[in-house]
Amino acid sequence: MAPPMRPLAAQAQLAARRAYTTQRPSPMALRAQWTPRPAHSHMARRQAIRQQSTAPTPKPARRFRLLRWTWRLSYLSALAAVGYVGYGIYETRNPADQPPPDPSKKTLVVLGE
Repeated sequence: MAPPMRPLAAQAQLAARRAYTTQRPSPMALRAQWTPRPAHSHMARRQAIRQQSTAPTPKPARRFRLLRWTWRLSYLSALAAVGYVGYGIYETRNPADQPPPDPSKKTLVVLGE
């Protein structure tokens, strides 16, 4: 009985992969290596230091409020102007239907100047 071909095929694939890989591990693989977890006392000390160093920070000064509101107002005004002009163009291109003439009135025709 002939030996199965799978192990040889797998070895050929591994050999082909090895030819294109580098001997150094990638930076991602170095970061992914297991590191021991710090002891509880170390973690408690770190948390205490973080709590001491994170003093309440003052709120940032409200700067440029007038400028910010002016920009918003001008932005909204520009949008409203574009809408108004667009509606005016629509009304000009699509006028309302004329009412039918009143049959009780006479027709007036002006000739010349």
